[in-house]
Amino acid sequence: SYRKQREHAAEYDAKAEELDAPFIYAGRVTEKILGNDENGLRLNAAGEGFRYGGLYCPLSGDFQKDNLATVLCAAEELLRQGVIADRRTVREGLASVRWPGRMQYADYRGRKFLLDGAHNPDAAKRLADYLEGLGRPVTLVFSALAKKDVAGVLSELSACPQIRRVIFAPLAAESHAIPFAEAEQLWYTFRNGVP
Repeated sequence: SYRKQREHAAEYDAKAEELDAPFIYAGRVTEKILGNDENGLRLNAAGEGFRYGGLYCPLSGDFQKDNLATVLCAAEELLRQGVIADRRTVREGLASVRWPGRMQYADYRGRKFLLDGAHNPDAAKRLADYLEGLGRPVTLVFSALAKKDVAGVLSELSACPQIRRVIFAPLAAESHAIPFAEAEQLWYTFRNGVP
């Protein structure tokens, strides 16, 4: 929770002061999202000693603002140390970010697809939140390795009302994939609240 994060930050601040070591906490960065769609995230961000207006990052999802806060704090420290020349370099770097398979839009035969390798419950929750924000029905094509927390992932995704249809797809390494019937049963259990 936010309260716990602030408590931990205060503890880290105190320890850093005791050790006479720098401590930069990205949780103090404030962001205002200007746009978040298939083309990426646009936002304003401000932190201790810096302010960026109209930043662009080609990654979609509100949660990216947390990642950007960390990046901006690190970049500001590198600017302070002279490793990065100027803030334009930071802007250009963010605009050129690529993360294949994470909230990545792709065109295929005139249709748009969102590709996401959400392989744990937290990533699945963030994907579900993003899909919910789209406000339109979607079809989920799902597959997973059996060694992953498939139940946790499907539990998060099943709570998303925008997912109206699920297709369980095979993996190339089928022997390592969760069996279709097991994935389908998990989905049905979570979606319908069946024990």
